[in-house]
Amino acid sequence: MIANTKTDLGTRPRGRVTGSGNLALLSLFDAIGAILQNAVLARLLMIQDYGMLAVVLSAGMFVFVVSDFGTGLAVTRLMALGADEERAKQFRGLWAVRLAMTGLTTLGALVFGSVIAPGVAPLLVLIMSSEIFRSIASFLTSAARGLTSVRAVLVISSSERFGTLIGSVIAVTRGWGLGGVVGAYVIARIASCAYAVVWACFEGFDLRFTLAPRSVWKECMGLAPFATLLLSDRIVFYSMPLVLAAFTSSAQVALYHAAFKIGLLPIALCSALLSAYFPAIVRDARENSGPRSVVGVYFFLCVVGTPIVTLCVAAPRDVLTVVFGSAFGGAAMALRLIGVFVVLNTAYQVSVYLLPAYGRERILLMTTSVGVGLCLSTATATARALGATGGALAVVMYAFATVVPHLIALRRVVSVDPEQRRILVEGWLAMLGGLVAGFYLSLVGMRTPLLLSAWVVVSSLGVLALLVRNRSMLLPLWWVREGGHSTTGR
Repeated sequence: MIANTKTDLGTRPRGRVTGSGNLALLSLFDAIGAILQNAVLARLLMIQDYGMLAVVLSAGMFVFVVSDFGTGLAVTRLMALGADEERAKQFRGLWAVRLAMTGLTTLGALVFGSVIAPGVAPLLVLIMSSEIFRSIASFLTSAARGLTSVRAVLVISSSERFGTLIGSVIAVTRGWGLGGVVGAYVIARIASCAYAVVWACFEGFDLRFTLAPRSVWKECMGLAPFATLLLSDRIVFYSMPLVLAAFTSSAQVALYHAAFKIGLLPIALCSALLSAYFPAIVRDARENSGPRSVVGVYFFLCVVGTPIVTLCVAAPRDVLTVVFGSAFGGAAMALRLIGVFVVLNTAYQVSVYLLPAYGRERILLMTTSVGVGLCLSTATATARALGATGGALAVVMYAFATVVPHLIALRRVVSVDPEQRRILVEGWLAMLGGLVAGFYLSLVGMRTPLLLSAWVVVSSLGVLALLVRNRSMLLPLWWVREGGHSTTGR
């Protein structure tokens, strides 16, 4: 009897966080680090300089997105397969495509930026040149994600994030101005790229530049709908500072950038979770078992994101003052609209990952093109009169114009069982209740300590109750149980 008890104890199931869960948590911490970095820079820089920095970084982001063109997704999917000679050959081809596109895009952007913005040409040259190192590091990070190498992803990402933060603080406190801050970005990206290359060489990747096989180019063109989607999203996210800079002032750019960075926290969490669980979403589609994984992810995002959305809608000026400083209180209405955008964008991102899983990715080309056109038209028409609020209104229009046709297309191919429908309804109601409560609290004012305390207690209990109620669907996303002996081996 005693021997059996020992055996049972020795084989008692243990648990560990899933690899996808670890990668999603890293992306969340990176988003938090981005908010911290922007909050520090907003307090140290003049509001005009902070707006100019946002313009320069937005221009560099376009170079980064065009350089990717689906190769990051392709290498992540490739690394998830078993190691063989064919995988090594395809990796060399994708590596060559990434290097070629990065070099050509950077060169073209340098020439174009120097012509249209000669006043900030030195800053543009530095930032766009650093995109070469950032692109290489990002490609190798995508490979590490496919291998579920959490440590490599952590070091590569954190070295750039915290390197830019520390370097920027040193540059401002030393009086080096905006040029010193841009220089800190360049140095941090070089360091991140160096570590990524060392890690790749240690893992046995062949980083020599060779001409890409025709099959790899064909694969990249097959990813064109998804790559176009990524480009459209980045155009929406990062063209607003450029539009506002063209029609208003750098101060309005800074206000929009601050409001958007706060909304970027739940948006980044949504993107990280969906990217991490995309293979599971594809398997659910192939097995015709219903979107089990995406239902759990969407419910979690709705419940956890509701307090953030409510706070942004109810007390936007207080949030901006606490995070960025009193000079950014003028972006209160923009932050309210960003809160609405977060609600729409969560459903939009879910639809974006479901459509390719069910073979309906072609609609992305049409919807994102229409959405981008509507977004830029709205921003151009409202920028002079509304400033940062006009930019926030434009991204809301983009999310609404794209998510509606996506949901209509998904209704034809996706079927949910009653339990999944119940969970989806609860998520919708939680997010809708957060919006209604936020607008109500904004009307009555949240400065009353009793009202604020009651809201914190009620929202915390509500989130906890919903998560506990549906724990059977949420726990497998983050936690996997294993036997004691097998866990030790791993």
